[in-house]
Amino acid sequence: MADDAALSGGLVLSGQCWDGDGAPAYWPWVQVLRAGIEAGGNAGAAARLLPEDPVEGPAAGLPPAEDRFRLFDAVASFLARLAHQRHVVVVLDDVHWADEGSLRLLEFAAHHLTAHPVLLLAVYRDEEAGPLLRRLAAVREQVHLTALPQAEVMALMAAVTGTSPPQHVAENVWRRTGGNPFLVRELTRLLVAQGSYTEASVPVPVLLASVRDILERRLARLSQRCVDLLTVAAVTGPEVRLHVLARTVDEPASVPVLVDEAVAARVLHEPPAPADAYRFSHDLFRETILAGMAADQRIGLHLTVGRALESLAAEGAVVHPAELAAHFGAAVTAAPSDAVRYGMLAGEQAISRLAFEEARAHYERVLSALDLIADGSADQRLDVLLRLGATRNQAGDAPAARSAYRDAAELARAAGDATSLARAALGVHA
Repeated sequence: MADDAALSGGLVLSGQCWDGDGAPAYWPWVQVLRAGIEAGGNAGAAARLLPEDPVEGPAAGLPPAEDRFRLFDAVASFLARLAHQRHVVVVLDDVHWADEGSLRLLEFAAHHLTAHPVLLLAVYRDEEAGPLLRRLAAVREQVHLTALPQAEVMALMAAVTGTSPPQHVAENVWRRTGGNPFLVRELTRLLVAQGSYTEASVPVPVLLASVRDILERRLARLSQRCVDLLTVAAVTGPEVRLHVLARTVDEPASVPVLVDEAVAARVLHEPPAPADAYRFSHDLFRETILAGMAADQRIGLHLTVGRALESLAAEGAVVHPAELAAHFGAAVTAAPSDAVRYGMLAGEQAISRLAFEEARAHYERVLSALDLIADGSADQRLDVLLRLGATRNQAGDAPAARSAYRDAAELARAAGDATSLARAALGVHA
């Protein structure tokens, strides 16, 4: 659909959601805005959404809900202005991983752009959709992608190999994969590697019992050094950035060679432009690697990646606080003080973008990290509780906000901090 829109002269703006923590707030929309700006659009007030845009925080004198309404309206207006020149297609992929703020912006845009030639296309796995996404989908047009019929499985196998398979081979692949296009491609490549694709006299082997078996077979054909690098890459996130990986290995010069090996095996996708990041050719490759890790190994790798990002930031590279908070948060048992420091920074950045749900999550994780610091400061815990109460209120969770404010009041009373006690009391009775 997006390709057809582009061929007909439309503007296609894409955003990929991030699996797990670490992305800045509104990450898929950040990508959409950047693409719109690159296409010649003037983002205006919508640029506040961009993590590289310097902002001072919520507008003074405006209630948080009204401030966020204005930000959402600026984004919708930006898309409407682009659509004055040509029709616009916004593709948000893997929306089941979207942060709550991104989903609320999607809801706003869908409601306010109905009079403009803008198509919003959100792609998600329905079995992984949360309550908010399900509610949004229920009131919009849905297109359910069903399994491929047997004839289309045969056509896809022919497209992958350049040769049509025997009928019985295609039928067995169709039955084994349930018509899932990704599995059809993977199984076809496996059959070619095993010499079982075109010879009608060779029965299709007793094929792999699960998706993970197929992917593990592919990974097993790589060198051990390549697998080790992909293991680190899986921890860094969906995007595979060579300059980050180079900080995590003993021989940085080997990284491009090992990445080329993974690309040749179709485990990684080469970026369309040199400055872009590599990606796993399918999320299931990354999920398979992560599933095979022991807990201690994963903690150690998150700590390694966190330190690598710290060193890059110290040299002037752009590293978002949310990404640092995610890695040190995943390694909280090994580095609780770092988890607290970067969690606070990430919470502050989220508030500056009016991403109250994201800020709330950061402060909740900071509180948990403080429990692991033996000499943790009561003043710091009090500060976090007051921030948490405010962000829970701003996110619309008043009962949880009052709970945080009550805990803050107890600490303030014990410390004799009249100012903080007054703030907490106002929060409890708001």
